[in-house]
Amino acid sequence: LPRKLSYFFVFLGFVFVLLHLDFINVVVKILPSGYIKARLDSYINYSNFAGRIGVNIGILIRVIIFVLFSHLGYQRLKIEQDLYYLLLNGFLVSLLFFLFFNNTNIIAHRLAYGFREFQILIIPFLFSKVKRNERVFIIPVLGLYTLFLLYRMLNQPDVSHLFNYHLNFF
Repeated sequence: LPRKLSYFFVFLGFVFVLLHLDFINVVVKILPSGYIKARLDSYINYSNFAGRIGVNIGILIRVIIFVLFSHLGYQRLKIEQDLYYLLLNGFLVSLLFFLFFNNTNIIAHRLAYGFREFQILIIPFLFSKVKRNERVFIIPVLGLYTLFLLYRMLNQPDVSHLFNYHLNFF
């Protein structure tokens, strides 16, 4: 997609989040009866993960990463054009899934998850290919994002007990 159109869709996704527009319920109403509709209905109405997410630091940092990556372009990053557009568009799909399906936590995360992992490849490209004077901005953003992800992982109620280590010598 052209850069301006990508930014427009991301902006539109934020409008959906801020106005609490529920895109998933429209999708469920359109679907014919069957397993997929029943599964989505259970996610929306009966799941512990059915609540809305809203705007959080994770999505804001991913948008910053997307904007930096799209702004720098494949020539400046010295990436093969096909790989660049695969990463850029995949990451955009992840952002859009997360924003448009934001009212249902589990749907937003599951749809976006595979494409979101493109950031594993994008972040090193950003870090290694930018000019030295631009690293002043990029290093703190990536550092904060890393700390945020680590903090979130260690403090999730479902898994925090797995990281609670005790050393008992006696």
